[in-house]
Amino acid sequence: MPLKSVINSVCSLSCENGGNCVAPDVCDCPAGYAGNTCAEPICSSPCQNGGLCVAPSVCECRCGFRGITCNEGLSALDVAGAMCLRGHVIGTVPSPQPIMCAFACLRSTRCKSVNYYPVKRLCELNKESADGAGIGDWFYAVDCVYYES
Repeated sequence: MPLKSVINSVCSLSCENGGNCVAPDVCDCPAGYAGNTCAEPICSSPCQNGGLCVAPSVCECRCGFRGITCNEGLSALDVAGAMCLRGHVIGTVPSPQPIMCAFACLRSTRCKSVNYYPVKRLCELNKESADGAGIGDWFYAVDCVYYES
């Protein structure tokens, strides 16, 4: 049997992210990845406050946090009393602990306002209807605050 056929067949699961199969079910992972199939990214500085490492040295922060390692909390003073759509449900903040999501609009970089007010905000998420909203009712996603219900 040719050597190439043996090498190509030793890993039952393929090595991901440019990893190479070097022995039966053993992948040699490139820098920044680990795990049996090189599918787990490594963050050189650990993600904090429940953030997830989603690519080498890239943290995806939970709602309410930002920063390279999710170490910065968002100010409650900036968003207190806001009211926004999350999914297809309108909810209010039950406590003075607001949660701001980094990915406000999933379909675009701008949210469409529905009855926008500076203190109470209603925003479009996904395919929420905003019939009748005028051109002045648009505002950027960074101004659109979402809360966990």
